[in-house]
Amino acid sequence: MDMSDTIRLLDELAANAWPAIVQQGLDGWRLRAADGVTRRANSVLSTGRGPGYPGWLQDVELFYRRRHLPVRFQISPASPPELDSFLQEQGYRVDAESSVMAATTATVCERARGASRFSLHAHSGITARWLDAFLRIERFPDDRRPAYERILGTIGPPACFVLLHDGREDVGVGMSVAERGWAGIFCVATAEKYRRQGVAKQVMSALAGWSQDQGARNLYLQVVATNAPAMTLYSTLAFSHLYSYHYREK
Repeated sequence: MDMSDTIRLLDELAANAWPAIVQQGLDGWRLRAADGVTRRANSVLSTGRGPGYPGWLQDVELFYRRRHLPVRFQISPASPPELDSFLQEQGYRVDAESSVMAATTATVCERARGASRFSLHAHSGITARWLDAFLRIERFPDDRRPAYERILGTIGPPACFVLLHDGREDVGVGMSVAERGWAGIFCVATAEKYRRQGVAKQVMSALAGWSQDQGARNLYLQVVATNAPAMTLYSTLAFSHLYSYHYREK
């Protein structure tokens, strides 16, 4: 599989791992909406050639305006090469430049080994306790809960939700979704007072081990380029930059 095929595959796998509440096909593209919760679930997945008929942009903009959402495109190397400059001309600004990083599952398992200070719970589906911890750690308002429940509760491929606690409180979370020999890592977060104590490394160890059991030979994750602590953590676990993507928002 060449690089362009890998990028198209990972764009698709990531979309399957984070399904929007509302999805509409548009000549190979995917219009996604989820009550405004997360950019990924509220953007056009523009992988592939896309629509070639007059007025397609108006149809896209109407889809989001009907839902009172910003009009947003996810742009990756698998998008049409002219799309980014076209959207810039239409007044769309760049937002959230991100890196897709990848590593072999076996290597991550080896590098994360030994991280076992905290008690661990793992479930095949989202639980109320996992979501409570995720919202609290990320300091997200509770009004996001229904959207996260629907997004994370409708994942099609096998998934694993990991929760760490120290006997007093839940201190870290993460999730993985396995499909077609790959597993995506999402939502890795550590409670502030427990940072730099190995929480994220133990979460990664558990998720990589589960992914290996699912037959995933490779792992991928998506991280905002300005998130230096996350980039450092993932680099120590042998993740390397594979390609970049960003959003264009009107």
